[in-house]
Amino acid sequence: MRLGKSCPRVLICDPIDDSGIKIMAKHFNVDVKPDLKQRDLKNIIGDYQAVVVGQTTRLTAEIIDRAERLITIGLIENARDNIDLNAARAKGILTINSCECRAQNNEDSPSEIIARQIFEILWKPNLENPLSLKVVPLSNVFRHEEIDRRRVKRLADKLKADHIFKNPPIVMEASGRFVVLDGATRTTAFRELGYQHTIVQVVPDKNDCVLDTWFHAVRKIDLKVLIKLLSKIPGIIMEERSREEIKEHMSERSGLCWLLTVDDTCYQIKPAPGADPLKALNKVTKVYIDKSYVSRTIISNVPKLKEKFQDLTAIVMFPKYPVDTVLKIACTNQVLPAGITRFIIPGRVMHLNADLDYLKSDAPLDEKNTWLDKLVMEKMAGDMVRYYEEPIYLMDE
Repeated sequence: MRLGKSCPRVLICDPIDDSGIKIMAKHFNVDVKPDLKQRDLKNIIGDYQAVVVGQTTRLTAEIIDRAERLITIGLIENARDNIDLNAARAKGILTINSCECRAQNNEDSPSEIIARQIFEILWKPNLENPLSLKVVPLSNVFRHEEIDRRRVKRLADKLKADHIFKNPPIVMEASGRFVVLDGATRTTAFRELGYQHTIVQVVPDKNDCVLDTWFHAVRKIDLKVLIKLLSKIPGIIMEERSREEIKEHMSERSGLCWLLTVDDTCYQIKPAPGADPLKALNKVTKVYIDKSYVSRTIISNVPKLKEKFQDLTAIVMFPKYPVDTVLKIACTNQVLPAGITRFIIPGRVMHLNADLDYLKSDAPLDEKNTWLDKLVMEKMAGDMVRYYEEPIYLMDE
């Protein structure tokens, strides 16, 4: 897995076991380049934070002098004679020898020993860890959407029983705040349980995520009752439209939402003149959420969804919101209705399983971040982290 331009880079100059390469490749950008000529090595060594050498490659004083970013040199099978140790010490570069380390660990191969040592050395100064996890004050965490109080209570009860922090909320920094992209229920539950801090996963840039939209499958309510409830909401206009008109309005993002019913009727719902669009939208969703059962879906075909939900009454469809709009809403202390935004974020951290008792303790924030960093480091060094590119199903959420 390539972890991005900011991730430490490791250069392997001589052949080593694949097992060590695999360990390093999980955490760093690794380049394997055996048989490099001295002039070529001198030209590229300045790009790396760690170099691994064996019995062939020589690191002369001239080459080490060009190693502007080098933090550590890993020596396989006591390759000390190939390194100008005085030049390395003069630049503050740490050398690690697999033979010396093996005296304490006879089970791992030399390449595995060096890989784990390089991990510990490069990881510790990297406070912005590759998983972008932080402990932050809950007072600086803001949700962008409404929450379901019933779900908050269920999660709070589960947290009290389990004492385990499983899935960090996903946030993005905006205007000095951490805006919750996904995890509003979790952050609210922690706040109501009296926590001062929470663990979050920070998305560094809006280009690192995709914002899509959930639709609401409205169930277990009579259609006539639903239409009557919606039509009586003050501040909105509900107009019957054709399917062609609905498609056109959706592409233009005109209206608050659109209603497709099981009797094949389509409605456009829009704010009345002078009404606040966001407040009007929240009124609409609150009415049917309170009086029915709502399931999130990405299916907009009523007959197809009816096969899944026999008690389906209608589908409520929403426009796609730009990420900037969502951040602005949160930063002005407003919220969208629950269950509309669907953030697709690669590399989400799941099942962190951190100790909630320590997170709730009175320890300072910097100490909690050190604790979190150590926890993540131990899990990664212990080969407990798995990265899945393909979609997966979690059966215990």
